[in-house]
Amino acid sequence: MTTMIRCGGGGTKALKTVEITSSGRFTVPYGVSELYVFLVGGGGGGCGGSTYAGGPGGGGGYASFNRINVTSGETLSAVIGSGGIGGARTGYGGNMHYGTDGGATSLGSVSVLGGRGNPTSASPDEYIGSRSYRAPRGGTGGGGGGHQGRQHPAGGNGGSGITGGKGEDGLMEPSDGHYIIGGLGNYFPCINPFTGAVYCGGGGGGGAWESDSDSDGQYSIPYPGGKGGAGGGGTGGNGPTGREGATTAYQGSDGSKFGAGGGGGGSGFYNGVSAKGGNGCQGVIVVGYYI
Repeated sequence: MTTMIRCGGGGTKALKTVEITSSGRFTVPYGVSELYVFLVGGGGGGCGGSTYAGGPGGGGGYASFNRINVTSGETLSAVIGSGGIGGARTGYGGNMHYGTDGGATSLGSVSVLGGRGNPTSASPDEYIGSRSYRAPRGGTGGGGGGHQGRQHPAGGNGGSGITGGKGEDGLMEPSDGHYIIGGLGNYFPCINPFTGAVYCGGGGGGGAWESDSDSDGQYSIPYPGGKGGAGGGGTGGNGPTGREGATTAYQGSDGSKFGAGGGGGGSGFYNGVSAKGGNGCQGVIVVGYYI
């Protein structure tokens, strides 16, 4: 992209931008001594659901905007962070499988981290007790998964790339102590400064279920997965449909914009299988310079 701007004395300079979507090397153009660099890390993978809980969504990648001094003709190493892989589904009674973290993105000496897919991989405040924990954090937080119970166990929405915000909590049954808190964001907007495009949405949490029964046995009353945050966050899978031993679980969707987290997988049901989480989306580098 090229934009003409007017400078003092009536002259003009062109602002040119280059979008880098794969790792390699960037050569500084002739006559350029500074670069404006927007970096986005890869989004975290959404967690797979368990029997009783929807998986939390993956955290969106971190973003930064930097001005760096360079020498005309030098080459800079460019590394694009990969998106995290969504966590696997699990059988009846199995533990939740977390997603993997998104990769770091860098150009030369400046870098940003990817969003997290594993809520226990970073710091103690993300794991709270044996059954309650925080969804993965990142530039935007993932939404908490819903937990089976009587309190409308829907998944929480992912954090917004516009604000770099926290994911919403998953809804749950408070009397039994289960609680999936929305992941933390860093409250730095993930907005392309050259185009205004929004990236890095946090993944929505997967939905869970309530149960009821009739003369044919128990059946699931599903609750929805959370919406992905603004900036392409994946939607959480809905809670399961069907009857005991023959239910269908719903996968979280992949992040759809740079740095977006994957949605959490929907939960299983009695004697059923849960769904996997969605994959996070890769990061990006956008370089601007005047010439």
